[in-house]
Amino acid sequence: MSIRMIHRQGKRPGVARENSRRLMTTHSFARCLAVFVALFVSTTSGGWGCCGAETPEQFLTEFCIKCHNDETHRGDVRLHRLNSAVVKSNAESWKDVVHKIQRGEMPPEDEKQPTAKQRRAFLESAMASLDRFESDSSVGHDSLMRLTNQQIANSLRDLLHVSRDISGHLIEDPVDKHGYSVQSELDISGGYFDLYLPQLHKAVGDAVPDLEDDVREAYRLAGNDWEKQHYLTSWGMSERSRRNLYKGPKWLGDKFEIPLPPKHEYRMYVKDNRPEGEFRIRLTVRNEPPATGGAATSQELSVFLDEGFMRPYKLVENITVPVQVGSQQFELFGNVRDWVGVSLESVETTPPKNKRDERKRLASWRILSVQNNNKLVGFPLPRAFGEPDRSGEVYLVRPDDQWISAFGPQRGLLPSYLGPAAAHPGNKGKTKPIYADVMKSHGHVVIERIEFDLPFRSSWPPPVLKQFVTGDRIDRDALPSKLREFAAIAWRQPLDEELSAYVDRVLAIELEAAGSELVAIRNALVVILSDPRFLYLRRSGGAPRRQNLALVSRLAFFLWNGPPDATLLSLANQDDALSDALLVEQVERLLADPRSDRFLESFVSLWVGFSAFDQIAIDPNYYPKWRPSTKPHMKAECVALFKELLRHDLSCLNLLDSDFVMINQRMGEHYQIESNVGGLKFVRAPSPKGRGGVLTQAAVLLAYSNGQDSHAVNRGVWVRSRLLGNPPSDPPPDVPALADQDAVEVDALSIKQRLENHRIGTCYDCHKDIDPWGIAMEGFDAIGLPRNEILKITTQKRGRKRLPVVKNVEIDGRSVDGMVELKRYLREHRNDDFAFGFSRHLLSYAIGRRLSYRDEQQVAQLKLAFEKRDYRMTDLIKAIATSPLFKGGVHSQTATEPSQDEREPTR
Repeated sequence: MSIRMIHRQGKRPGVARENSRRLMTTHSFARCLAVFVALFVSTTSGGWGCCGAETPEQFLTEFCIKCHNDETHRGDVRLHRLNSAVVKSNAESWKDVVHKIQRGEMPPEDEKQPTAKQRRAFLESAMASLDRFESDSSVGHDSLMRLTNQQIANSLRDLLHVSRDISGHLIEDPVDKHGYSVQSELDISGGYFDLYLPQLHKAVGDAVPDLEDDVREAYRLAGNDWEKQHYLTSWGMSERSRRNLYKGPKWLGDKFEIPLPPKHEYRMYVKDNRPEGEFRIRLTVRNEPPATGGAATSQELSVFLDEGFMRPYKLVENITVPVQVGSQQFELFGNVRDWVGVSLESVETTPPKNKRDERKRLASWRILSVQNNNKLVGFPLPRAFGEPDRSGEVYLVRPDDQWISAFGPQRGLLPSYLGPAAAHPGNKGKTKPIYADVMKSHGHVVIERIEFDLPFRSSWPPPVLKQFVTGDRIDRDALPSKLREFAAIAWRQPLDEELSAYVDRVLAIELEAAGSELVAIRNALVVILSDPRFLYLRRSGGAPRRQNLALVSRLAFFLWNGPPDATLLSLANQDDALSDALLVEQVERLLADPRSDRFLESFVSLWVGFSAFDQIAIDPNYYPKWRPSTKPHMKAECVALFKELLRHDLSCLNLLDSDFVMINQRMGEHYQIESNVGGLKFVRAPSPKGRGGVLTQAAVLLAYSNGQDSHAVNRGVWVRSRLLGNPPSDPPPDVPALADQDAVEVDALSIKQRLENHRIGTCYDCHKDIDPWGIAMEGFDAIGLPRNEILKITTQKRGRKRLPVVKNVEIDGRSVDGMVELKRYLREHRNDDFAFGFSRHLLSYAIGRRLSYRDEQQVAQLKLAFEKRDYRMTDLIKAIATSPLFKGGVHSQTATEPSQDEREPTR
């Protein structure tokens, strides 16, 4: 494998070659130390004899080979063929054996069981043999771990103080099918660097712009200008014109205000469509009570920026305007690269020569929209505009009312008599006006002013460039020390003499090659941010100070999905090991920071399986009313539930079943839940019958469907792997899929009957512990809605048929009929397994790798702590952060496993 360091600016062959060699050496070392797990008991080990138990062969013969031989081979497992020595060829098979014996899954309940002493002896001997195998094979553990794409992107944003997110431009990180972390398996190839370096140069360019940038090119909508930016649609001024900018007879100036009642939207032009640049939107509003009396209520607003009429909008931010007297101001920030406009052609500043040029110019402007999402009661709902990516259908507000009220009727001015869309002359008189009437009975906001700045600079020069500048010029004498300071933060460690000399040498080479201090700074930053010390995370080893620095870095990337801040680095820079009390204190601080949202979003993505969700396309033949713009809200619902549990310190058993749901208006409409929830922000609401917990969340149900119907097997696997922490083995390669059954034969069968036909031979052993979970979820279709019938669109003459939902199953000897009983059963009878599984997933995420048999004892200890603290996520996070496995960074320090007496086997 080769790593190509390609820098796009300046000539730096020396630095490039040195950094390339450094990265290749580090990466090769990391990959060569990967552990090949082999789990069997060598007959030469002393583990069995010292315990006074029979030999491993006798253990297998007595408890295993009866069902796993050439004749029966249940689950397609043939244990009698295995050698008695630990070798590479049988390692994966024995990994399964030891795991199942550890968990108490084997032997099955209806077979003869070993004593706790026999089971413990087998496991202890297996782990002792593995230790010798690894030692004899010179197999070590990788002490380095590459940052994920999102961690790299977040690090660049935090270090460079830029908004650019480069994660979507890199080679996609692989994901584990059962939701565990595979971060330790990430690598860096030449192709990866070919994508990373151009994006890195762009991010550095954002942070270190030219000092001579002409701020006069900035676009600013301020003062009273916003009154003149009113957006008029198709029928606003001319029936032939798609868009127009209103030219009023007079201007109201500071008296111009726009009342915005529930389910109404105000749109305006932003006369700039440059492809990149930081922007700020400043919104000044008042919260007003109903005009005819009554109490004011909080108002939920959404601000959108992007394309105009019947085009998708992209959310900038949701705003809650609390009940408060007087003006309230909100500021929103972003970069217009993430809000691509209708046209990337530059806006012409010269007057248009004709109406065609005028319309073309208007079409290139962006649209800024403010929407009031509060509930509208007692009035007809507005009609839809195509498929907008917004919270729903809205009425458009016409500011003409303000001018008519001030100056009287004017030619071309149309009051908001229709409400929906623009005032189409063909519909005049057919729709009752509601604009003024809504404000009589509903609380509303009054927009006092909208300001827009592009590009927006909170300070000049930007933070990264500023440290290299004195006055209005780059301070060449300060460059070496400032660059060393930056490198220490980026590499998450103080620089020793050797590293300081290396950074100085990089700067000297860049200054000589670039010929410009500004370009040299950019190139030097690129070198620092493409170094292995930035891209890799150290997991163990070294003196206490070095271990402390590695530990706080792991903690930050765990709970912020980004780099440690100055507080963490300062605490770690000491010779004494960090105490558990200090770690707990920092966990609380990190979780209280908004950056912890990045942890929740990343962990939920793995745990739920957003990668599977993103791959499912909804078939409109089955769901003709499906709205594609609902899909992002489905994922957001999952994250919102986790946030609620963490922020309010609630029991994670609410993931199994809960008396509340997290919904916004879009998901409430999708689920057909009657509530007063309005807007895109997720809020807590009482759970309707049948809802509550993750199993009824649309994202989970859709991710494990096929876009037409539910998929009982996939849903069953998800329950076992995510909720119970016990993923089933992969199916044998020669077993036909369920879909391969003859269509004519199965069209009239329920999914339960189809699976029963499928569960023959080798399939039975696995499917009997998978299918019941998924069949019990058959009462919900692919998009997460309850159903009593299942639609089948067939190729036969009858075309469409509807079959009854069959959802009654038996699990562990208990009758479970449908989702309500399934959730109750999980919460009341499988909470122990849930605690084990959830602890396992969160620990895997924290340490960045799949877990092995070595980690089972620490998982069991975390599980016990989790249960004792009423399944609270915060307490589990603290237990993980102070665990030997997390602090050590690689593997458990002991090979001792919990006995059957310490933890009951999972069934």
